Amino acid sequence: RRKVGYIKFSGIDWGDDILDDQVSFPDLFEEEPLICLVDFELKTGHGLQTTLDKIKEKYGNPKVYIAVFGSQVDGLDKLKSKSGKLSNLTAYNKLNSLSLNGLLTACIMSKPGIQPPLGLR
Repeated sequence: RRKVGYIKFSGIDWGDDILDDQVSFPDLFEEEPLICLVDFELKTGHGLQTTLDKIKEKYGNPKVYIAVFGSQVDGLDKLKSKSGKLSNLTAYNKLNSLSLNGLLTACIMSKPGIQPPLGLR
């Protein structure tokens, strides 16, 4: 059983701004906190390293998971692939270089991302 709190980012994109000082229940974070970063879409992964560095600076060595609604793949042929390989994601190289504990994505998308009409699979 884990205690739950949240961290609020002051920016609108990964790594845009420093973390807000507003944290719900800061005393809930243990020596090895579990943090789940949640966003609507993951395209290139730009800014993730900066975000993770800020989290580690503030909370030590947390277990970090990312949960997104949509993850971008490079081509339409990869959208039709049922292989489910992470290497199909546009952000694969960036994600592979980070010390993440896991990624949850609900669907994949092609460029330009989740915009009308929704190009989801």
